[in-house]
Amino acid sequence: MIGEHNEADLRAGLMQQVLHDLSLNDGLTPFYRSDVTSTTDFESRLDAMPLVTIWNEHIEDNRIYFSISINDQDVQEAFELYMSPLDPWLPDLIIEAVELLKKVSEASIRQSVLKTGLSPSALCAAMHRSAQE
Repeated sequence: MIGEHNEADLRAGLMQQVLHDLSLNDGLTPFYRSDVTSTTDFESRLDAMPLVTIWNEHIEDNRIYFSISINDQDVQEAFELYMSPLDPWLPDLIIEAVELLKKVSEASIRQSVLKTGLSPSALCAAMHRSAQE
């Protein structure tokens, strides 16, 4: 029982540290990429993709839709600063972190779209202009 508790604490602490590391230098700020055409396309170009990518923005029935992808390669590299690539925890931690980042990023973008009336692409552009000032 104590071992399970310690394992959960270790995993949670590691997750918190990696998410913090990824957030540095505006690392969680999404980029809009009009050139991304599908999840497969995004995954085939991970080396050239930011951590959080918004794509496929379109309007249907007066509603804005978009897709979001998380660069799991960046997430894996962040975890590998603290653990071996062969660690049995690594695959599950990557999946958990990617799902969390996607959920939080999507909720944030949706809330900002509703508050500001801006499209996701315009929000991303505004965030990057603000970060450069």
